[in-house]
Amino acid sequence: MRLRITRNLLEESYPHLTLTHHLINSTTQTSALENFIELKRSIRTIESTGLFPNQIQQLKDLDFFNAFTATVSLQNNQLQSLVTIIDKLSSMVADMIEALNQLIPSDNGYTLSIKIPTPNSFNDISDVTKSLDLIFKQTLSHPSIGGNVEILNFDMGSYWIDILVSGGANVMNFIAAIAWGGAVTYKKIQEGRLVQEQVRELKISNKSKEELSKGLEKSENTTAQNEANFIANQFYKDFDSEDVGRIKFALKEIAKLYSKGAEMHPSLEAPKEIKDEFPKMNQINTIDSKIKQIGETSQVKK
Repeated sequence: MRLRITRNLLEESYPHLTLTHHLINSTTQTSALENFIELKRSIRTIESTGLFPNQIQQLKDLDFFNAFTATVSLQNNQLQSLVTIIDKLSSMVADMIEALNQLIPSDNGYTLSIKIPTPNSFNDISDVTKSLDLIFKQTLSHPSIGGNVEILNFDMGSYWIDILVSGGANVMNFIAAIAWGGAVTYKKIQEGRLVQEQVRELKISNKSKEELSKGLEKSENTTAQNEANFIANQFYKDFDSEDVGRIKFALKEIAKLYSKGAEMHPSLEAPKEIKDEFPKMNQINTIDSKIKQIGETSQVKK
């Protein structure tokens, strides 16, 4: 799990690591725990980070922890056991949040998080970084964009790179557009590969298979070209075929990276309107071109 997500989950859970209870029977020393549901939900969230397994297990081992009621009645010894574990866990969570805040650079909302494909060699890392460098250099340098990127940090323990984007919301929206166009191109490539796999099982001539392969490649190029034209018309004031060609190249490179497992995400702190422009990586196989979406909207307006 990324460190930023881990920190956010801990920050979300920390305020609920408190116990709200009152005595309901002084004779039997029984108390009612009022915020049991919120407490248990926070414990589950913390567990999802993989941190503090000993304390989490101690809580799960308490005989009342799996109760489904909004409040639970606890004997004094049960309450004291819970207080001891929660106090310890709360302190550890607070310390971890502070440590992560020191490790993770501040985020102004204009950062891009890229998950690179899992490398098997140094050459793999080199190939990916060269591809990313070309993607951004060939597109952000256009006078209409005037953007730039620089590496902010490598997320420790994972293959994530945080990139600081300069140029404001317009540059972020442009990156979102090429990330989306790359996803559309990726989807077309995947569809072509599926067709090729099906054709391999058919008893047709090699010449026919070769012609099909060329046709699929042409379709992929057409998709990338259409997406590049669309993006250029959206973001570039003045452009020529070379400018469009650079975008097309970027889209095909992004598609290749996606096919290897790469992901592109806006900052967790980015405004919703920017987040919505990026493709959802868990839905990448169902991404539709925004050219189609705009065309459908225009028809409705008429």
